[in-house]
Amino acid sequence: MTERRFHLGIDYGTSTSKLVLRDYGAPEGDRAFILSISNGFRIPSGVTFANNHFNLSLTVPDRTDQTRFESVKMRAAEEAIMNTQRFHYGPKPSFPEGISARDLSVLTVWWLISFGHRAALDRLANTGGGDLVMGMTMGIPMSFYQNGRIRDSFLQIARTAWRLYRREGALPDLASIHLDALRTRISDHLDNDLPSSPDDIRDWIRSETEAGM
Repeated sequence: MTERRFHLGIDYGTSTSKLVLRDYGAPEGDRAFILSISNGFRIPSGVTFANNHFNLSLTVPDRTDQTRFESVKMRAAEEAIMNTQRFHYGPKPSFPEGISARDLSVLTVWWLISFGHRAALDRLANTGGGDLVMGMTMGIPMSFYQNGRIRDSFLQIARTAWRLYRREGALPDLASIHLDALRTRISDHLDNDLPSSPDDIRDWIRSETEAGM
């Protein structure tokens, strides 16, 4: 079957994200679509923790002991520069032992990639098929991109999330992952071999507007 290329642009947000899927092999020619969920274009970027599980895209009903982690992007940026500058001004619940904001950012980006993967498969099923070949670029604020430490942290986040998607597969729509499983997956797949040339870096992360386009 003929390969069909897609590219996912992730505008990685604080509480929600925007996903743009480009279909290079569409029957009507190159097309780009803003992906939606529940009739909206903002995809949740937060994580709920309850009963030792991290849950994506939902809160756990009828539990008083759940913790909602928002702004993991901002907290990951703060971590990257050893909390010498503040980006997140809301409540900061403590992460479970052995888990960082970077780890939760990896998890949410993996889930966002998975969302794009499912959208691409639906597109293939409805427009003639083909073998899915997908790429990804993630957008971060320009101020983060210009700070070397923060840029490298988000480069690692993007590349590690992509590794997880490629090696472990796409997460389901309502994904839930055990605390220990997340620790293990981050340990096994964390990408420490980061590119240093500007062109190679831009293959992975860009400013938010550029990535969305």
